[in-house]
Amino acid sequence: MRDMRVDQDQNPFAPPSDDADWGLKATFTGGVDASRGKRFAGAFLDNLLYYFAFLLSAFLVVPLMGEPDVGDFGFGVPFLAIGALWLYQAYLVTKTGQTIGKRMVGSRIVHMDGTRVGFIRDVFVRSWIFQAVFAIPVVGGLVGLLDALLIFGDSRRCLHDYVVGTRVVDVPRWK
Repeated sequence: MRDMRVDQDQNPFAPPSDDADWGLKATFTGGVDASRGKRFAGAFLDNLLYYFAFLLSAFLVVPLMGEPDVGDFGFGVPFLAIGALWLYQAYLVTKTGQTIGKRMVGSRIVHMDGTRVGFIRDVFVRSWIFQAVFAIPVVGGLVGLLDALLIFGDSRRCLHDYVVGTRVVDVPRWK
């Protein structure tokens, strides 16, 4: 007869886990903190995407629309492209803990206990509020400098990571 003992941590009556998420749910736990170089590369690639979206829309889409006037829709196209990318990145972070750049280099944002990130604390506060603070003259520059310099600490966490309780860890690329 087969041994029917069950681990104490495993509930045999629990519903099946939701593993059919097409790779979009961040269920990663534990892990090694991402290197400073990997964090920089992910952020660099993300910013490169924003510049590419702006330039592509400004120099390809707007000229195809004809000569824009100040009141025309054409002047807003580059900002719509950036806004669409910004929202898509927020969606990806909420679902996977990764931006496009982080996915390309193989890193992911997780909470300190390894659980997945969410929208309010991890996208709205960690990203959007900090970006708004960075836009404040003088104060924003100082906060941005402090945010960047803290990565040189032992934990490799930036100010925005400390504020919301996250860290960036290594994961296989494109997972």
